[in-house]
Amino acid sequence: MNTRKSIQAQLKGRIFHATFTKRDGSTRRAYGQILNDERLEAMPQMITYCDFTVGGIRRIDLSNGAYEIRSGKTIIKSESA
Repeated sequence: MNTRKSIQAQLKGRIFHATFTKRDGSTRRAYGQILNDERLEAMPQMITYCDFTVGGIRRIDLSNGAYEIRSGKTIIKSESA
């Protein structure tokens, strides 16, 4: 499974579109840019991003299930997606 650091390395600060499963099982779409949050070093499956659709800072927990992150030709998917 991809971790935060490998996703950050692949995206290189670019804006992305993502679809992921939330903790309650519902699906959410996101549009934003990944931020570096040093407080999450112990949680490699958690990504912090600036959400351009509603504004503010949000997090994606990649361990909840299926996800897909797209930025240009770069596509990052979970094994279950």
